[in-house]
Order: sequence, then structure tokens, then C-alpha cells
Amino acid sequence: MDNLLEQFQSLPPNSQIYALAIGLPLVFLAVYLGLQIVANWVRGWFVTDEQESLPLVRNPFEQTGPRGWLTEINDRFELLMANSGTGVSAELGWSWILLMGTVGAVGLFAIQLDPWMALLGFAIGTLGTYGYFAFQAGQNRWKIQEQMPDLLFMIARSSRAGLALEKSLELVSEQPRLALATDFRRCMGQIDLGLSVVASLRYLADRLNLMDFNSFVATVTMYQNTGGNLPTMLERLAISVRDHNQFKGFVRSTTALGRITSIAIAIATPAIFVGYFFLMPEWAKYLVETSQGWTVLAIAFGLEAIGLLWLAALLRVDY
Repeated sequence: MDNLLEQFQSLPPNSQIYALAIGLPLVFLAVYLGLQIVANWVRGWFVTDEQESLPLVRNPFEQTGPRGWLTEINDRFELLMANSGTGVSAELGWSWILLMGTVGAVGLFAIQLDPWMALLGFAIGTLGTYGYFAFQAGQNRWKIQEQMPDLLFMIARSSRAGLALEKSLELVSEQPRLALATDFRRCMGQIDLGLSVVASLRYLADRLNLMDFNSFVATVTMYQNTGGNLPTMLERLAISVRDHNQFKGFVRSTTALGRITSIAIAIATPAIFVGYFFLMPEWAKYLVETSQGWTVLAIAFGLEAIGLLWLAALLRVDY
């Protein structure tokens, strides 16, 4: 703290004004967002899990009328948070992103009183938090995909034992080890409010956007409309989903070394760039204070993005 005060006092008067103009709003924003997150936590203590699972989830893709780009971004982020499995709402997710960005900006700005350091810290904090939510969403989707065969076999065996489809879905919602247990509890709440089984499952399928779950909803829809042997159809679908999972696992194991190498290469360039800011700030400033430096950065990160998209396309598994 003393070093920070000494560094601040050594600045020219104009630079001190700039530092206060940047630093104080960031501190106040961090305090406000932190209090908002704490308030949401405290409010969550007085809400039971059953009460949380009953409200309907809005389907953003069924809105009518023109949609602006801000609405589109918010809807995409809302789906991301709903699929992340963290139990964090979209509003609280935005608060976490802004809070971590503000903390990163304040932290790097306190190390070196430079607006570019504050901008770098804000970018690291926001992108890192968003990356964490995206990673959690991917892990949750993978967990759901892995549990799909067990889920389908459970519904098929419950139906074969004489339970109605609604009771079979209720039985699934009572299994705490299933990643979709909370979502099926929400579906049961929607069914109790008068929504049909097919419509409730379609809402969930639109949010998950998993091909195998869409096949499950299509099977249930066909059974509701035309009848048939539901246990047999679900068992055959479960066997097919299990084969899909085994194939994807085989592809992931055979391409593991290539994926690890590509991730290391992708991280190398941003890591070197951040290292220059700390170890050789005079060189890094040249990149952000001149038009030639911005051109070099644009080319570097553009090629980085192209390479990442190319690798993602090569490693994508479609079946």
C-alpha cells in the first residue's frame, strides 16, 4: 500500500487526476457488484430447492417481433447460464463478469498506474469469468450426454413396469445423481400448471440443443400422437445413444494429444503478450501506442482466431 501511495505521489498532477478518474469508479463498481452478489446469496438462503425448481424458464427463441443485437446477446448468455449447471442466474452471471473485470482492472492498475494496464486487467477478468461459465456449460452438457442412456433406460423400465409417462418423468426428477433432475422437476411443475408433456419437453430440448435429447422428445411426441410400444422404442434409442457416446469417447482419446498441443500453442501467444506487459512494459507500450503496433496485434490475434476456429472444425464430431 505504501508503494502504491509513493508511486501515485510521484506522478505529475494531470496523471494523478487521470488515475483517480479511472481508479475510483472501478473501486465503487467493484463494491456495488460485490454487494449485489452477496444480496443474491442471502436471498437464496430463504428459498428452498423445490421453490427454485418450479418457476417456468422463458424460451428466448420463441419471442415475436424484431430482436436487437443486445437482446440476442442477453438471450444467448441466459441460455449459457441455464446450461452451465451452476445455479447462477443470467443477471448474477453478468454481475460476476463485471466484478471480476473490475477487480482485474483495479489490481493491474494498482501495480502500475497505467490506463492500458487497467484495460488489460478488465479484459482478463471478464474473459476469464465468461470462459469459466462456458467451460461449466460444456462440462454439464457432456455429463448430460453421458447420462442419457441411463435416463432413457430408467424411463423405459418404469413404463414397462406399468407407470404412466408423467410418473416415469417424476421418478427421473427424484434421482439426485442425474444432471437433468432439476430440469425434470421444472418440467413436472410446468405439467402440473397445465402444460402438456410434449410441450414441456420441447422447451427443455430447445434449451439443451442436444441431438439425442431431441430424438427422445421426438419419440415421446410420436408415442403421444400415434401410440406404440414406448419401452421398446426408448430402449432402442438408449442403445443408439450409448453407441454415440462410445464413438465420441474413442475420437476424444485418439485426438487427445493433438488437442493438448493445440491448446498449448493457442495459449502461448496471449501469454507472451501479457508477459511483455509485466517484464518489458516499454516494449509492450509500443504495441498499443502506435498504429504499427495495433496492426501487428490485429494480425496476430486474427490469425489466432482463425487457427482456433480451424482446429475446432477439425476436431468436431458429427454423427
